[in-house]
Amino acid sequence: MKVDLAKSSDEDLVKKVVENPDHLTFLVDRYWQKLFWFVKRMSYFSSEDIEDILQEVFIKVYKNINSFDDSYRFSTWVFQITRNTTIDAIRKNSVRPQEVGLEQDDLKMIFSENGIGIEEQMINKEKLKEAEKIINSLPLKYREVMILKFLEEKNYEEIMDIVKKPKGTVASLLNRGKTIFLEKAKTQKLILDI
Repeated sequence: MKVDLAKSSDEDLVKKVVENPDHLTFLVDRYWQKLFWFVKRMSYFSSEDIEDILQEVFIKVYKNINSFDDSYRFSTWVFQITRNTTIDAIRKNSVRPQEVGLEQDDLKMIFSENGIGIEEQMINKEKLKEAEKIINSLPLKYREVMILKFLEEKNYEEIMDIVKKPKGTVASLLNRGKTIFLEKAKTQKLILDI
């Protein structure tokens, strides 16, 4: 009986990859798009640069799959590798302008009730563009936790594992990021005082 690997859990696929490295393609197929958008939202890289970063990520996954700690979820592990690889690439290319690529739907998710809670005041496209500039101006440490929480919909434990910071620090970074955003948005009259 042949097992459909595309429908296997991440944990089962990791075991299969350890047995036969050719099975890595199933994990690549499963995570490529998610990781592509994570890098795009977190950085200022072109699509080609992001593809290069993801190739490097999956080479690292391939080389280190035997040391994968199955007490963590695979998704957390691969997001952590992606985050670290992206940060390394940002450091190497720090002379480029640092503007992240957020789509309007991304912005609406950040501003929705589950995020900052100001979407209704920001439906206007021009305001969304200005809001995107504010997000781009946030320091990476705030921007990345906001992206992980509101766009990648990671829980606190997953974010802690990805950014390697304790829960209190993650909560503080999220809260501070939202506060900085709201202050700048109020200053620029993008939102009313809440």
